[in-house]
Amino acid sequence: MKLQDQPTEPQHTTTLTDADHARELAEREERLKLIYNSTHDCMFLMRVEGIGQFRCESVNRAYTAVTGLREDQVVGHRPEDILPPAAAAFALGRYMAAIDSRSPLVYAEDIMLPAGRVVFETILTPIIDANGDCTHLLGALRDITARKIAEEALQESEARYRQLFESNGSVQFLVDAESSHILDANPAAERFYGWTREQMRAMNASDIADMTIDEWKTYTRGISHGENTSAVRIHKLASGEKRTVEIFAGEFMLGDRRVFHSIVHDVSDRVRAEEALRDSEARFRNALDSSLDIFTVLDTVRDADGVIIDFRVVEVNARAGTVLGVDASRMIGRSFGELLPYAANGALLKSLVAVAETGEATETEVQPRVGPLADKWLSCQIVPLGRGVAITARDVTDRRRAEDELRALSLVDSLTGLFNRRGFEAVAAQQLKNAEHTTKASFLFYFDMNDFKVINDTWGHAAGDDALVKMAGVLRQTFRETDVIARMGGDEFVALALNCGEVSNTVLERLRSELAQQNARNGLAGLGYTLSSGVGIARFMPEAPRTLEGLLAIADRDLYEDKRLGGRETA
Repeated sequence: MKLQDQPTEPQHTTTLTDADHARELAEREERLKLIYNSTHDCMFLMRVEGIGQFRCESVNRAYTAVTGLREDQVVGHRPEDILPPAAAAFALGRYMAAIDSRSPLVYAEDIMLPAGRVVFETILTPIIDANGDCTHLLGALRDITARKIAEEALQESEARYRQLFESNGSVQFLVDAESSHILDANPAAERFYGWTREQMRAMNASDIADMTIDEWKTYTRGISHGENTSAVRIHKLASGEKRTVEIFAGEFMLGDRRVFHSIVHDVSDRVRAEEALRDSEARFRNALDSSLDIFTVLDTVRDADGVIIDFRVVEVNARAGTVLGVDASRMIGRSFGELLPYAANGALLKSLVAVAETGEATETEVQPRVGPLADKWLSCQIVPLGRGVAITARDVTDRRRAEDELRALSLVDSLTGLFNRRGFEAVAAQQLKNAEHTTKASFLFYFDMNDFKVINDTWGHAAGDDALVKMAGVLRQTFRETDVIARMGGDEFVALALNCGEVSNTVLERLRSELAQQNARNGLAGLGYTLSSGVGIARFMPEAPRTLEGLLAIADRDLYEDKRLGGRETA
């Protein structure tokens, strides 16, 4: 930059010599160069050669360092020779505007240079000579590339956040932390709450959450300290309906304002389902604990080879604790062997293992012979459950004693060893009373052997007696130990299958199988007769109980109809 291009100061004295003037101008030139080259801003001096014509006269060190251009690539060259076409056209336009305004012009320019992308904030100052002509343009460029990139990144981030906020299917709010005023709500919030976005922007979040301002401030203080960032609350909708929601909230600063970003999920259905499950579990637990039956869930205990060696209690009702004389809660985690030693209960353990391994339910009667159960008989229903089994056990001691007493009173058929009519009526009547307190159906089966008279007439009464004994054996194999079987007289038999649900067809299939096996044995023994029987069935429902006499009458009629039609005859 040449000193003579700057406006000269008025002369106040005539005592200075030409040499003094020259020295002063030189010193001023040196000071200007020092300032020009030591500033951190990029500086350039552009000479005005004509309308729209400019040529660079000088640049400082900062200019070459930032732009990556050498001094000889810039000084003496026109802007259109230095800059890319678009950047050159932009610069020429700014130069002309500064000349027209005759005052400093501030603008930003984004250009690609050898050093890469550079964004300058430029102050362009026109230099006017004594004649009022603009002879030069002095440019001061500040590199704002880093700031510009940061601003763009922020804008991009804000755009992404806005897109996420707007398009997300979850309900979202921006709320002023101090006043609870809703700053913004996304479209999902409009759909869920029923208010428009504008309406919600005029509302407070505390109104939706039905909170006082003091409660709101307590809530927000917790979020500021990292607490209550997730909460379940009741929110009201525009319709007046109330919904249970789960809120996830976080805090950020927007300028000097604390703002909460809240994401809201409707969990009303989940909460209702959880409450229903708790109610169901409570009812189940109440039913278990009020039951007169012992109920226990056992998990298997296996050795390294996977062999079942024990069972562990994982669930038990209060009745079990009462019967065993142990606090039910203290039974959890204890082993089967600890509660009922194996030596006395090996048969029950075998049944437990069989059910756990095969997945097939079974029923059995056991006499524990230890502790409080030493003189008790238990009827146990064992079913597979998860990794183990579930046991429902009922005290049948009185029934077993009654059966013993009935046998002692000759209530047993001397030929077959089954109950006779008198014994059956006594035992079955008592069992039906007990069945009234269950939830499963029971069935009475009435059997009448086919061709019994033919057997007697053809092969004699001894063969007839043998056929009756073999028929009794078939029925014993067909029915469970807990069922009541009797010979009613002659060639008629009955069986009361208790608490068996819908299994009548299964019983008949088992009966046919047992008869087939017995007849095969008869053939091998050279017997000339085969066993078969008609059957009548009467169903007993706990919710509509019938007397034993009524069931026998129904079964007898069904037997007669079966024989007449020949539809259910066994062979």
